Amino acid sequence: MLVSSPTRRSQIDMRKFFQEAQYESLAFVTTTILDWKKLFLNHDLAKIVLESLNFYIQNGSWEVYVYALMPNHLHLILKVLEPNKLSSVLGNFHKFTARTIVKYLKENDRQLLKDFLVNKIDREYQIWQREPVVKNIISEDFLRQKVNYIHENSTQERWRGILKINDPWDYEFSSARFYYTGINDKYLNLTRLVL
Repeated sequence: MLVSSPTRRSQIDMRKFFQEAQYESLAFVTTTILDWKKLFLNHDLAKIVLESLNFYIQNGSWEVYVYALMPNHLHLILKVLEPNKLSSVLGNFHKFTARTIVKYLKENDRQLLKDFLVNKIDREYQIWQREPVVKNIISEDFLRQKVNYIHENSTQERWRGILKINDPWDYEFSSARFYYTGINDKYLNLTRLVL
């Protein structure tokens, strides 16, 4: 369920947004850790990703509307702002977070770092799988489905024992609390969707 009262710096009226045919620039993105390893159970590593997402919000590269950083993947609904291109910003995001995560693991967990050793021509380690899933938001129904999917992801049976939560708004690394309760997200400066 989406909360319709604005509490953040900006708000998007989705009816008008779709009527103006701007939805083509709104995207659903899923990017995954190599071999689906549960890297983000380490909150320091999760915060590297969240801080990087927020950096791109603050520098005007994209607006993030919805997110969930799961133990081994990241879901986003975002809009890349002109003159940026999604492939460039997402590529830079992957490169920066991968380098920062590798640096952290070299200093704090060399055993875990070995799981990401690939010894390829262009890199010694690989954190993110290649080719994230990117889908243009093509309708308000598709958007609603993706918002609910992202927010409810943390409460799926396979995650309950790991994350130890029952309700979407209890998951720390998700925009669910922002939408369900109106409480500002503690990591990202989100742009609110109004459906």
